[in-house]
Amino acid sequence: MNDALDALEFFVLTPLPGSEDHKILFEKNVWMDPDMNKYELEHVVTAHAKMSKEEWQSAYRSAWDVFYTDEHLETIMHVELYTQSETVRAAVQHERRVAGHLHTSGHAGNGLSDAETHAGHHDAGHHDHHHEPRPGIIPPAA
Repeated sequence: MNDALDALEFFVLTPLPGSEDHKILFEKNVWMDPDMNKYELEHVVTAHAKMSKEEWQSAYRSAWDVFYTDEHLETIMHVELYTQSETVRAAVQHERRVAGHLHTSGHAGNGLSDAETHAGHHDAGHHDHHHEPRPGIIPPAA
């Protein structure tokens, strides 16, 4: 039996208005980015007690890069091809697209500005497929 993790997702604290995190940070007068377009779990939108905004963003990007190495992605795909599970295959393919997208959109720490990184998200189609059902979800009949 293989106890290794195949998939893992990383998120940056995103204190949405109305949440307990937002309330606590607001009451402590902690900086929160006024641009709600950045509140999507990938951008640093609040101050961290020990890291600068740049350090925190870099740590987030590094977590993806360290876990989703090319070798790990190949292993996941080989295991999936062996097991022939359509639902898991779709999830793995989605994770591979996300991991590949991070490399092509500047999330791999290639020095792009936040604006360039954000523009790269849209260019890579990250947010352009919300009308499509998630892998393994059967769309409702029309």
